[in-house]
Amino acid sequence: MKSIVLLIGLSVAMWSETLHGLIGYALKHSPAILQTQAAVQVSELDRQISEAVQAGEFDLVGSATHYNIERTLTPIPPSAMMSQQPITTAKNIYSLGLSYQVPLFTGFAQTRQVRIDEIATQIAKMQVHLSREQVAYNVKMLYYSLLSQDGVLSAQNRYVGALKKLRDQIAQEVEVGQKAEVDLLKARADLSDARTQEQMLRSGIEMTRAALSALVGRPVGRLRSVSVSVHAPRYSINALMRQARHTARIEAENLNIDKAEQMAHKAEAGYLPQVALSAYGGKNYGKDIHTNERDDAFIAQVGVNAKFNLFDFGKRSANVEKARIAKMRAELKKRQALLDLRRQLTEAVEKIKQSYSEYTGALQVQRLSHKSVTVERTRYQSGTATLNDLLLAESKYRLAAAKTVQSKYNYAKSKAYLDFVLEKGTK
Repeated sequence: MKSIVLLIGLSVAMWSETLHGLIGYALKHSPAILQTQAAVQVSELDRQISEAVQAGEFDLVGSATHYNIERTLTPIPPSAMMSQQPITTAKNIYSLGLSYQVPLFTGFAQTRQVRIDEIATQIAKMQVHLSREQVAYNVKMLYYSLLSQDGVLSAQNRYVGALKKLRDQIAQEVEVGQKAEVDLLKARADLSDARTQEQMLRSGIEMTRAALSALVGRPVGRLRSVSVSVHAPRYSINALMRQARHTARIEAENLNIDKAEQMAHKAEAGYLPQVALSAYGGKNYGKDIHTNERDDAFIAQVGVNAKFNLFDFGKRSANVEKARIAKMRAELKKRQALLDLRRQLTEAVEKIKQSYSEYTGALQVQRLSHKSVTVERTRYQSGTATLNDLLLAESKYRLAAAKTVQSKYNYAKSKAYLDFVLEKGTK
């Protein structure tokens, strides 16, 4: 018999869901994480585009032009005018060639843009990390909630079982005239109420399970219990704050400041000259209007273009000021993030302290209420206590047992929240 029970227990444990298993599955299939990973790819492509702009571009160009009077296929140099060979002229001229353009100097604007895209890629990677932490935290919260509800349901089931035994016992005593009929009616009423509470708990469990399944991305079955060790909290907010300063959230704010600074430098590039190189090589084609013969001529050119803006009615200065304000906002945002971080750390530590106090208090109440049930049952059987006294003691014990389970998992939730703030939830 013991072997059968052991085999059943091992089978349940083997097929039950684990917390780490659900977190691992959610981290691989969560749409929120997949979206942030796609954002990293987009940022990386933006950086590649910016680098490619620095190298310039080759274009295959062509044209077909009709003129009202004949034109030469190429500009006529002085040496051609001295030649005895006739010059081809045409009204319809076609061209096909290859051009190359590259910026030589943009006031370092393009260099700044490459750096901006690199920073954006790093920020996107940190967003992936933060999304993973958020998903892991949400899975833990629902997992612990489901275990807590299961524990409360188990306590309720035991309470229902105790009420059944009490009802059957009272029914037998009523038959032999030892108890009044009203005691049996009270027992039945309390059993009916307990069964209603039991059904409500089952419904709550199914709703929580559905939420967990939606978050993970697949149906979730029976959960494997988690060992929760409850210890007296000993935390220093200042020590935790020193750890949290190196989290991805704060590093992302530092990168946002760096990005805003690069944007300001890029805006200042408008005060510097812009220099670009352009080159072209190709052929012009046409039919000579005099000989009606087709001819072609090769043309090649290379040049450097420079542009310096003298006055733009305040456009450049407005862009520079806008970039400086963006940097100031980034610095203020980091300051606010540090304030929020201290608030969240304080909140997490206080939650742990509260849940620890609730657990130790509920555990003590459960022990005392269990003794009270034993005493009241003995008194009721001896006729010195009423059925209401026994049912009240049973109810208090049931509530104490449920609160013990809830407070234990509330402690686990509080610890998970602290890990979430410190970004240790996926480790």
